Amino acid sequence: MAEKSEKYQAALSWFANNAEIYSSSRQRALEIISHKISEVMQIQRFGVWMFTVTRDAIYEEMTYASDGCINQGKVLARADQPAYFEKVDKERIIAISETKFSPDLKNFVESFMKPMSITGILDAPIFSDGERIGVICCETTGSPRVWDRQDEIFGTACADFIGRMIESEKRHSYENELKHRIDYLEKDLRKKLDDLKEAKFSLDLALESAQAGKWDWDITTGKLNLNKTWYSRLGYAYNEIPQTLDSFKFVLHPDDVENTFAALDLHLKGKVAFYECRYRMITKAGDIQWCFDRGCVTKRTPEGEPLLVTGVNINITALVQLEQSLMSSEQQLKSMIR
Repeated sequence: MAEKSEKYQAALSWFANNAEIYSSSRQRALEIISHKISEVMQIQRFGVWMFTVTRDAIYEEMTYASDGCINQGKVLARADQPAYFEKVDKERIIAISETKFSPDLKNFVESFMKPMSITGILDAPIFSDGERIGVICCETTGSPRVWDRQDEIFGTACADFIGRMIESEKRHSYENELKHRIDYLEKDLRKKLDDLKEAKFSLDLALESAQAGKWDWDITTGKLNLNKTWYSRLGYAYNEIPQTLDSFKFVLHPDDVENTFAALDLHLKGKVAFYECRYRMITKAGDIQWCFDRGCVTKRTPEGEPLLVTGVNINITALVQLEQSLMSSEQQLKSMIR
């Protein structure tokens, strides 16, 4: 028993430290994980099944066989196997063998397992952001397997690892989407600024549609020009608070004031091409809103001194919450491995 536990712990550590898993496509990462699990658990098949959007079925994203074959595409409907789906919805582990199963799963054993020559199944739900999004399936096709407690613990740990991997994939997708959105807004903003007099209305409309707060800071006069979206995102009516630097400091989280203006100063001194900063803003209702702010000098004196800085800020609260959720999940995995 101790030897099996050590072997399983070593496999979990191997997952956590395998660079190829994190740098590969989802398909390739699942192949690597499936091969390792099949090898360590001495099972003939390992599958990952995901819920459909309506949750009335699970579809086979991938099943890896110990002979190297990979299958995809099967669908298991809730209406055909209600007892099995009830267990997936409620239980942390579903351990079934051909010779040992609860009576309510008889139809599942007869109609799903036996036709596929499966003699044992150890299934565990996959969680992402607290929701069951799928299930892993450890399957034997030889002699009936009686699963022990170590098998169950390892199975749930593997399902949790895959869930965290999917969360990480979501986070990267969020980051890429945010980057593309910022790049688009920046290009669009630069283009509009070139003929601001002729296209100011179009620019303001585009920014409002994208829910981006636009700002212009006249360094000489100290005047700050803010668009309507900047106000509305924070719960204020347009011009409810003055368009001044002091108003910006008023809604900026006190702990972020120093870092924000330090980042702006680096750009003004020409040490970085753009001003970029993450900070928290306090809404009129007292809520915290995370923002990503990016801008650049758009007007200079003949000597090159900055006169006008223009930028946009975007609400990234959902992204920050996802990052925090992922960090918490990673810490849980590390404590589990220890």
